[in-house]
Amino acid sequence: MSLGINGPEDPSDLEQVGLETELAPQRPSEYGRVLLVVLSGDALLSIRADQAEECWRILEPVLHAWEADAVPFLEYPASSDGPPQGAGDAGRAENEGDGAIALAASPLEE
Repeated sequence: MSLGINGPEDPSDLEQVGLETELAPQRPSEYGRVLLVVLSGDALLSIRADQAEECWRILEPVLHAWEADAVPFLEYPASSDGPPQGAGDAGRAENEGDGAIALAASPLEE
C-alpha cells in the first residue's frame, strides 16, 4: 500500500510513500478452519450426500417425537448422575417401551 504525502519543501508536491507491515500468523477459529478446508476442496471434514441422508433418516423420527411431546425430555444438572430414578416413567404407560431422553443443563445456566 502506498500513500501520497506532501513533499518537505513544496506542499503541492506529492511524494509516494510505501507502507509495509508484517502481521503475526493468525489461527482461524474451528468454524473458520472448516470453511477454509471446504473452500480449498478438501473433503476431509465433509461427509458424502448418502451419509447425510442416512443421518437425517435416523434423526428425523427423534425430532418429530420431541416436537409431539411423545417422549419425555428430562433436564438435570451437568456433572450429576442424571435425572432422578423414575423421572422418565410418567409417560411410559402410553409410550410403552420408549425411553426418556435426558439433557444435561449447561453449567452456564446454573
